[in-house]
Amino acid sequence: MPNTGADLGRVRLAAAADEDELMRAVRRMHSDNEWGLRDASGQPLPFCEERARSAIQRAIIPRRNQPGGLPAWVGILGEPGKLEASVYLSVELPWCSEAPFLAELWHWVMPEYRRTNNAKTLIAFSKAMATMLKIPLVMGVLTGERVMAKCRLYERQLGSPIGQFFLYNSDSPMGTA
Repeated sequence: MPNTGADLGRVRLAAAADEDELMRAVRRMHSDNEWGLRDASGQPLPFCEERARSAIQRAIIPRRNQPGGLPAWVGILGEPGKLEASVYLSVELPWCSEAPFLAELWHWVMPEYRRTNNAKTLIAFSKAMATMLKIPLVMGVLTGERVMAKCRLYERQLGSPIGQFFLYNSDSPMGTA
């Protein structure tokens, strides 16, 4: 089913009142460890409440924690208090240029809402933000779960990839062939 403008109308920008719910979602995202990053012993990277809250505040509180004044936003699907899915987008600068791009930090659908169009709607929202800002959008799949299915979704929504991520983690079972 293609996304329509009505689908995009379901996305709302997170505000300060959403902070606690976003923190709950980020903790769940981390505990599910679907993003796949592990330390050399194979354990999930430890969760840092302070860093997570700082990132969320950058997106929901104007001029808070914005390196170089670069803004960020969280697009949310679901009513306040009932988050279904979210995408974190931030304006960043590449190491070799002054030209900004829009980077996805996360794109996550709560497990109970995964058989919906929420993932597609948030990708369409991300594309609309990049179009509005007139800057490129960089999204990627960083996960240890259903990698190929997620890559196919991104390719259908965004076009051909321009690269891939690989993880080498010395002794970690996730980082060896």
